[in-house]
This record gives sequence, C-alpha cells and structure tokens, in this order.
Amino acid sequence: MRSTSKKFVRGKIVERLRNDVLSGRIEPGQFLRQEKLVARFRVSRMPVREALMQLANEGLVEAVANCGVKVRESPPDHIQEFLTPLRRTIEVYALQLCFDSLGDDDFNRWDSMLKKLRRACQRRDIPSVTECELEFHRSIVERAGEPTLLGVWSVIAYQVAAYMREWHKKYTDPMDNYREHAKIVALFRAGDKQLAIKFYAEMIGAHHLIR
Repeated sequence: MRSTSKKFVRGKIVERLRNDVLSGRIEPGQFLRQEKLVARFRVSRMPVREALMQLANEGLVEAVANCGVKVRESPPDHIQEFLTPLRRTIEVYALQLCFDSLGDDDFNRWDSMLKKLRRACQRRDIPSVTECELEFHRSIVERAGEPTLLGVWSVIAYQVAAYMREWHKKYTDPMDNYREHAKIVALFRAGDKQLAIKFYAEMIGAHHLIR
C-alpha cells in the first residue's frame, strides 16, 4: 500500500511538471530546483528526484553538471518537418490499435477533456489550450497500451509543443480548436473506424503543413 501511495505521488508530480513544461508555463532553459519543488508539492526529495528522472527519460529536461536539472531548449525549426509525420504515424497507429475497444469510460474521459479545452479556448489561455490538446492526444497513445509507443510519443510531444503554442496564437477564433477536437470525438463515437482515422490523420499537424 505504501509503495502504491509513493507511486501515486510521483505520478502526480510528473503529470503537473510535464503539463507545465509542455504548456510553456515553465520555459525552455529554466532550472527546476529540487528544494522549490519539494516546497511546492509538500513532499520529500525522493518523489521529486524520481519525477525529474522520469521527465529526463521523456526528453523534457536534462541534467547539467554541477547546476541541476533544466528544461530542454526547443529544437530548430527544420526539425519540425521531420517530427510531424512521425507523430502522425504513432498516433494513427495507436488509434488503430484501440479503436474497436473504445467504450463509455473513454468517451466520458474525452468529454471531460473537451470541457476543459472549451473553457481554455474561451479565455484565449494559450498555455491551457496547449496543455489540453496534448492531454487529449496523449490519452489516445496511452489507450493503445503500448509503452514503447508512449515513450517515443512523449519525446516528440515536447519537441512540437512550442510549435503548437505559436500556432494557437494564430487562430482568429480559438474556439475553432475546440470544434476540431469535438469533431474528432464525435467521429470516434459514431464508430466508423475508417472515416474517424482518416480525419484524425488529416488533423494531426495540419496547420504545420499549411504554413
């Protein structure tokens, strides 16, 4: 029971820090001081240290000798042309694996995510919009139940997060972002696998292809 509790605490710290990094609330190059994180989460050093190790494995942070742990810098622009098709391949494959077994729990979870995304879009809160969007796409990769897919996707997600944030600023109506994701969920719910996967594939990184 105690081990389960420790794992839960570490997981919550990882989730919060991951969202802060991906959304841009914690900026590239910023150091994550253990003592501050211990105070923020009101925990001992061990779960914080373990959380930072996991984030390092995901490619979000890196250890700097004699300085601590900092958020990785964003990749150069030309890398995006390589990452977007790779991300699309992973997410579409994950969706193909799990589509036939989607059920009420999945749709209840996505409906909750859509509500959060709608509120973020209405407020024009770019960090929260990015956080919600990445949470949605991560949930699909997680649902596939393949740890290797999730591991590779997690690294790519950080690399594309900065581009997502910049693109969100360009929406004339931020609610378009919400409507796109609402349509994705509606197609999933309708059960037409071929149509749903086709639309989903077209939407992933579509704005980067247009630029």
